[in-house]
Amino acid sequence: MSEDIFGALDEAENRVENGSDFADWWEPENPGDQLVGIVVEMHSAPQEWTDPGEIPDTIYTVMSVGRGDLEAGEAATPKQHKQLKQGLESAALGDLVKMEFTGYQKVDGQPQPMNTYEVRVLGKETWSELDGADDIEELLEGYTGVEGDNRRTEPYGSEAASSSSSSSEAQMDDSEVGQAASALRELLDIQNGSVGVEQAEKILTEIRGFDVDIEDAALMAGLTIEDDTISR
Repeated sequence: MSEDIFGALDEAENRVENGSDFADWWEPENPGDQLVGIVVEMHSAPQEWTDPGEIPDTIYTVMSVGRGDLEAGEAATPKQHKQLKQGLESAALGDLVKMEFTGYQKVDGQPQPMNTYEVRVLGKETWSELDGADDIEELLEGYTGVEGDNRRTEPYGSEAASSSSSSSEAQMDDSEVGQAASALRELLDIQNGSVGVEQAEKILTEIRGFDVDIEDAALMAGLTIEDDTISR
């Protein structure tokens, strides 16, 4: 290793995992930049962005259909800008959305101008009946990133505040594994009682940010892993 501090820093291991399936932010630069695609995944905004006692806002993952700035099949996540949040509130999994950055608007009382957008949503039941739907369906079949509804249903901290629903439930502590176990049980509630190991790992590590072994989290949560599926 280099004896120079910054040389050693350059030689240190890159901590960014290449090839991650979790989509990067969509960051338009010029008016007219667009993201056009299908909502393939929804998850919750992190705790530090959420007021205590509030259910977190939804963050959307959108797979491009090749009509905007991204290549077809490439996924991106719109930022939590006010107009994007408002425009996407009605969007559901499978819906076709078009977001266009229209520039900036000065807002009274705010030092920085607000990013402005146009947002259009076409429900799956509508676009799937129109010309071009087969091409989009083919893109969806080839999509390998994180998908599905992975949102929290309760405010952050509610797991610790609530008592166990039964005496047979596994006890979870405040360690990272314990928090991951709580998140895993919540995920099973959303997924009707079972979820694939690979999907659960992606959600816990890439979306929720836990650095734990999925088997340890499942064991603490009192869950079973069999045939690459986690269940109660």
